[in-house]
Amino acid sequence: MEEAFLDFILSRQAKLCYENTVRFYSFTLGKFIEWLTSHSISTLGEITTRLIRAYLAEYAKRGCSDSYIHGHARAIRTFVRFLHTEEYIAELLTFQMPSLSKKRLPVLSASEVKLVLEACKTKRDKAIILFMVDSGLRRGEVCALNWGHINTPLPHP
Repeated sequence: MEEAFLDFILSRQAKLCYENTVRFYSFTLGKFIEWLTSHSISTLGEITTRLIRAYLAEYAKRGCSDSYIHGHARAIRTFVRFLHTEEYIAELLTFQMPSLSKKRLPVLSASEVKLVLEACKTKRDKAIILFMVDSGLRRGEVCALNWGHINTPLPHP
């Protein structure tokens, strides 16, 4: 099992996945493999859909968030697809993904936006807030912007 896990991690690195993605897979699948071992599962062929469901259900019983459980399910699904494609296991294991609740993001009212603009100390800060209000971009999206992401129309002659 350890060999297949290392092969999977190498495959993610070879696919040039981001370092954080590789760490995510290492963490989540490491937990899954530990759990399998603690349940006397020693070969990949012993992994079943039922075991995967039991693993995810334990996180639900612990009160973990839906996004946390869904993340583990995504990693396991990717891993078992890899195991099948690379012929570590004969049968592709499929399972229903845990559902994610629809979360409504908080939105500022016009009066709240006005208060935020009044609190801005520089024109730059004010411009960023107005840009976010006009574009609908979130804080993280604005922070991740690069000049290459900006598509400005060319002026007409």
